[in-house]
Amino acid sequence: MAGERIASRGDGTRYVGRDESLVPEIGMTKVNADIYTSPEQWERERETIFRTTWFVVERSDKIADPGQFLVWEEFGETVVIARQADWSLAAWHNVCQHRGARVVDPLRVTLENRTGQPHTPLAAVDAPAELGERDDTGPVFGACKTGEFVCPWHGFRYGLDGLVTAVPERIDFDAAELDGLRAPKVAVRDYAGWIWINLSGDDAQALEEYLGPVILEEFAHHQMENMICVDKREYLMPTNWKAVVDGFIEVYHVAETHRETIGDRLASRDTYQRLLDRHSMYFIPSVAGLDQFLDEGDHIRDSISHYLVFPNSIFNCQSTHIQAFQPVPIDAYTAKYNVFLLVQPGGDEDFMAEQDARWDHFQNVAKEDLYAATQLGATMRSMGYTRNLMNAREVRIPHFLDVVRSYTHPGEPGILQGTVDG
Repeated sequence: MAGERIASRGDGTRYVGRDESLVPEIGMTKVNADIYTSPEQWERERETIFRTTWFVVERSDKIADPGQFLVWEEFGETVVIARQADWSLAAWHNVCQHRGARVVDPLRVTLENRTGQPHTPLAAVDAPAELGERDDTGPVFGACKTGEFVCPWHGFRYGLDGLVTAVPERIDFDAAELDGLRAPKVAVRDYAGWIWINLSGDDAQALEEYLGPVILEEFAHHQMENMICVDKREYLMPTNWKAVVDGFIEVYHVAETHRETIGDRLASRDTYQRLLDRHSMYFIPSVAGLDQFLDEGDHIRDSISHYLVFPNSIFNCQSTHIQAFQPVPIDAYTAKYNVFLLVQPGGDEDFMAEQDARWDHFQNVAKEDLYAATQLGATMRSMGYTRNLMNAREVRIPHFLDVVRSYTHPGEPGILQGTVDG
């Protein structure tokens, strides 16, 4: 079918084959339930993980042209990301440096997008009835025609890069305080077709160093930057964000949870798993293609190549299409679950019909995951929920939780010792 590019490992690193080990030899592990259920643990994660690590926000082409921007708001943070005149990206905390008001209101941006007219604060206050129900609560997109954002409280003006460009009645301020004043920077990168941010700004580790050579090589095979996003969905998961991540980094649940939608098509017990410094990955072959997968060792072409970029950017890559998942924490007991479908551009009608069928199928898979998450949520506060057991093949979960603890409780012993591949 036209438009169907088949991704392949080529001369890249080989991770699978009849002589390769399937799973690190760790054995069964267990962890106390409070890592999922404690509000104090979630606050430590918010402070030490989500304010210091890199994660995906959106597809890059959503703000492709100079002046286009988005407002991203999650777990108490609000950030503006804007395309600059030189086509680069700048990101900054959406907080006025005068007295702390939000500079760019997503509601007013949404109203202006719908009506084509600027909206006053009074109109915004009356807006919920006019606005109606949104399909999701993800980023809000806009175009800044003037090149400046105006704080709605006292009128401080900010450029696309977050620098203060004008202050009403400037004479009443000390000049030294206003010289070079800007909203605090957020580190931002346009990589692999995604917008990535790190809330720590200039203190952030370089994204390439954070991802590491293995993930960089794997992503180069998949060429996500050349793909288009044909749909995005959002689900509310009534459980802890880490429990949602757990569900995506093990295949043990597939036989039961996905009995109707996937059944026995995957060779789950032939899944190859690899643990990296903070990230992890596995490769799941199909039953029909198992021999080719084992003999030729092309995990990119012949398996579902699945990557967790810590903390919550998850990529489910197949040779012709990719599903990207992102569990976004709301509080200790609730998370959003964002799903993107990427396909190759330029496909003919048959190709796009096949992608539509795959996406429809995935929606049913996601509903099964949502059902499982609902059952998890029902026990989050139960006195009967005290610990989790992970079997010898669920190794990515204790590895992930150890990385969490390395941020929230640095220096304390973790679940695993001496099992990380580099």
